[in-house]
Amino acid sequence: MTGETIITVVGNLTADPELRYTQNGLPVANFTIASTPR
Repeated sequence: MTGETIITVVGNLTADPELRYTQNGLPVANFTIASTPR
């Protein structure tokens, strides 16, 4: 990778994040959030 991607997510986690690794050893985090429209 040539750079780093940064994102901001606002909401409430609905469960603990799940960390797994691809076959190439790259980490991937999966999570779900809940939000309400303003």
